[in-house]
Amino acid sequence: TLEYAREAIDACAAGFILKPVDKEELVRAVSKICKGLDERRKKEVDSQKIERLLSESLPLLKERFLQSLVTGTVGSDETALRERVHKLGIDIDPKQCCVAVAAPNYMDINLKDREIFQITIQDISQEILEENGIHSISFFDQMLCNVIVAWSEIPDLSEKLESALSDIRDKIKFYFKFDFTAGVGKVVHSLAELVQSCRSARE
Repeated sequence: TLEYAREAIDACAAGFILKPVDKEELVRAVSKICKGLDERRKKEVDSQKIERLLSESLPLLKERFLQSLVTGTVGSDETALRERVHKLGIDIDPKQCCVAVAAPNYMDINLKDREIFQITIQDISQEILEENGIHSISFFDQMLCNVIVAWSEIPDLSEKLESALSDIRDKIKFYFKFDFTAGVGKVVHSLAELVQSCRSARE
């Protein structure tokens, strides 16, 4: 009846069979439902795989984007850059930011210790910068320099960043006997200008 049809729709019924039940029709109906369930399960598994892959590759995607941002190979459309930053979950406030470049003295580091050193310098840098009211995100470029993109609302950002880098250098030298030289770029006020800040930091 009409009432049963409504109830079936509410219950998301895949179909219906009229009495008396025909065996072949019942088999076809059950097969159709099983096929639908298999397809739904496959879509869920595929969706989970995509989410997992995206989650695993996100740090690399962020690093590559930041590298292209500070080298100017990603374009200069500020709106498009901000959209990409937002999509990647990079929390940069471009109102006042600058780039610092730290070049470790790899002559003092064994090849097998290089990765440990890189993780150490990133962790210590972030900790000390945060203590100084400076937010940052960093990566190692093709020349194995630690490129730090920093932003803050504090006045004299470049001077504060330079002072923080000096503290970072002292701490790393004291605890790990590693050394690096660093340059701080000029303060800029947009994502598109970070390439200029990076250039001045390298100089």
